[in-house]
Amino acid sequence: MSLVLSLNNQKKLIESCVSAYYSGQPRKKKAKIEDWFELGLELFREGIRNNNPNTLGKFAESLFKGVGERKLKFKQAVRIIHILKNHLMELVLNQDNRWSETKGITKWIDQSFALVLENISCRLQELIKKQERRIGELERKIIKFTSKKSRGWVDVGGTRMCLFDIPGGWFRMGMIINLLAGDETYRRVMFEMGLAETFTQRATEGGVLKHSAKGFYEAVDTFSEAGFGDFIVEELEFSKGYARITCQDTFEGWVFCSHHKISTEPVCYYSAGVLLSFMQHITERTDLTCTETKCIAKGDEFCEFVIGTKEDLQSKGVYLREWGMTIKERAEYLENLLEEKQRVEKELTRKYTELTALNNIAARINQSLDLKEILNFAINELQKIVGEEKVICIYLLDSQKNELVFTAQKGYSEEFFRRLSRLKIDEGLLGKAVKAKTPIAYDDYPSYPQALKAVVEEANIKSAMSVPLIAKNRIVGALSIASKTPYHFTAEEINLMTLIGNHIGVAIENAQLLEEVKESEKKYRTLVEEINDGYVMSQNGKIVFANQAFLKMYGYTEEEVLGCSVQEFFPCNKCEQMGEISPDASPIEGTPIQFEFLRKYRNGTKL
Repeated sequence: MSLVLSLNNQKKLIESCVSAYYSGQPRKKKAKIEDWFELGLELFREGIRNNNPNTLGKFAESLFKGVGERKLKFKQAVRIIHILKNHLMELVLNQDNRWSETKGITKWIDQSFALVLENISCRLQELIKKQERRIGELERKIIKFTSKKSRGWVDVGGTRMCLFDIPGGWFRMGMIINLLAGDETYRRVMFEMGLAETFTQRATEGGVLKHSAKGFYEAVDTFSEAGFGDFIVEELEFSKGYARITCQDTFEGWVFCSHHKISTEPVCYYSAGVLLSFMQHITERTDLTCTETKCIAKGDEFCEFVIGTKEDLQSKGVYLREWGMTIKERAEYLENLLEEKQRVEKELTRKYTELTALNNIAARINQSLDLKEILNFAINELQKIVGEEKVICIYLLDSQKNELVFTAQKGYSEEFFRRLSRLKIDEGLLGKAVKAKTPIAYDDYPSYPQALKAVVEEANIKSAMSVPLIAKNRIVGALSIASKTPYHFTAEEINLMTLIGNHIGVAIENAQLLEEVKESEKKYRTLVEEINDGYVMSQNGKIVFANQAFLKMYGYTEEEVLGCSVQEFFPCNKCEQMGEISPDASPIEGTPIQFEFLRKYRNGTKL
């Protein structure tokens, strides 16, 4: 007995079966009817090869499982069996086989598919009997702890209950919450609703349920009998608060599947909350959690719930999902994010202002050596950093008298300037900072032991910071920044003022050195101009300075001499000797430092 089915014939056969199935009806993409025909055909071929009609029993099992999982209806499964049988019969009759062989194959097909239909029929009878038993149980009103107090009032273990329309009201309510508040809020709301159940609390308080493993079993049974699903406690370690519960038809998963939806995550949040509440109330523990590890809405065979402590579940490898943010939490998060953004922007603006001021001060130091201009510019830049409400002053060190001299300020009165025009080293906060060579800040300046009376009374200073101005490890002055309102100077502000103070210190030193050079040059020029000997200075062989005595000796004006070659004013035989003179030359080395010659006056006369 043989039945040859090539790959092309098999594909055409499946397409023909699918066309017959949808004859006159629109095709449904999600149904995947062709998968059932393909499975039946493969098992049929296996049975032919092994000459075993019972092989198609696997096909019956798969179809019935599909019915149980609501992928198929029973009448659809029977229709698939009849269509596949008729097409196989037609295929056999159309092949060029001997009549005896054809008759044997058709008989084998009849026998095989009769077994399939018998298998399906038996399974259906079992299902009908099970449903009849459930109906009988409901008719006998075996829901535990239930009583009817009055018309419109059903009591379950001391808690008022009511029937609820799951496909309509419940599902619709969930959709609206999801639509208006978002998926994360929906999950949290459903879980918290379940967790808020009062049945076990009142039942244990009233003695209906015991604080024991039996009490937990009875609570789960009552939940099942109330129509929420056929929940079964698979594992229970009551002393640890651990339980594993399964359910093949949770009301949440069922309603989700009934709307032809497939979820990527478990959906039974209400049931998880209820089961956790059961365990918490009966064990009197609050350190437990519950998570759904499997769900029929995801395509699993059953829903699975695991309850226990977080540590225990993690040790068992159970994945614990973290709640996402609700609308309120997200709004608070966004509000905090906005505040943080504003804070960062404010901080960046402050940093930019500080760096700009620092760069401006550094640039001005390189551009100018005028001390008064530098100090006034530095104070204006500092004001941009510390704010208009702060007052600033700079004292310079008078090293001869060892005193600090009030030199530049912004925000102080003339009376303050007059009373504190000079300070001794170690006088007040400013003097102490200079003596210690370190910045000092005092938030409550009036309580400072060495607070200056004029600073408190005249300037009304509440908080102050003093920074020594240092250049090459030498004190050149001090910077003071003060507030007329209580203020806390941060370490960052003190460090910044110290950095700026170092730049100002270098600028002060450079300006002071320039003043010293100018003063020295002035004294030197006065000295040279007053002597009777001719004096001339050259650089790179060109005259850069000549005193009045030299000009008078040669009869030239200063404009005529400056820039001329120095050799023009000395005899040729002396120029070579003059060229040998070097800055390091000395009489001991044999180089002549002094020599005599006749000078040539402007009119050619030699003198």
